[in-house]
Amino acid sequence: MSKGVFVFALIIAYVGSTLAAGGVFVSKEEASNYLTREKRANSGFEEFAKGNFEQECVEEICNYEELREVYENTAQTNAKWDELTRQCENMSPCNDIGTDTCQNLWSSYACHCHAGYTGVHCETDVNECDLNLCPEGSQCEHGANSYTCFCPDEGCGASADAQLQQAVDP
Repeated sequence: MSKGVFVFALIIAYVGSTLAAGGVFVSKEEASNYLTREKRANSGFEEFAKGNFEQECVEEICNYEELREVYENTAQTNAKWDELTRQCENMSPCNDIGTDTCQNLWSSYACHCHAGYTGVHCETDVNECDLNLCPEGSQCEHGANSYTCFCPDEGCGASADAQLQQAVDP
């Protein structure tokens, strides 16, 4: 018998014995040992009980109405709603210099950086000299969101000088 046929026969024998022994399916009781689900305190009469932040805004998709059920007071609801939806305005988390825009997310924010800046808060100025943008033979000097290429007195060569001129006058 060839090796491939033997392996195939072995697999068929194993699958057949597993199915015959009931190895694929388990009883409901046995499955309950592995799969558990906590029941919520207000199940059934949830709409009649005072709201709970975790139930209304963590376990469920939170919106203003769900939050209102938690606080049952317009002023408190509005304050919490602003806290959760206006992170950019309330905290000013993004770096003023490096940030193009701050985007409010649910209970969070995202800073979108100007070109030349990076980081979660757009706090890191990218060092363009590390990108080797200057022609060979020149010196690169890093500045705030900029760089300058300096050629020696004799120049960097005709093609490099043309490249530098093109970079200055795009």
